[in-house]
Amino acid sequence: ELGSVHATLDGAPLVLIVGATEATATVTLGEGAHTLTAHVADEVGNASSTSATFVVDRTPPVLAFASPTSGSFTGPEHQVTLTYSDGLSTV
Repeated sequence: ELGSVHATLDGAPLVLIVGATEATATVTLGEGAHTLTAHVADEVGNASSTSATFVVDRTPPVLAFASPTSGSFTGPEHQVTLTYSDGLSTV
């Protein structure tokens, strides 16, 4: 039987809804890196812990045409260059 279950998000305790085989919590996450940690123990003290680190990315990538530029004139054949970057992901 389950003795206790605790979880934290970025070091702050979560309010869990605990069932027989799982626990849930509803959280609001800001952009950036987060760490979720959980600890469970049975009634005789056997315990287990785990953690996960993840990133919330709400910012869209930056996208632009490097060539041709807006309003420019080109010949019938032209290399199109697109630049893009993103602060939090690997794009």
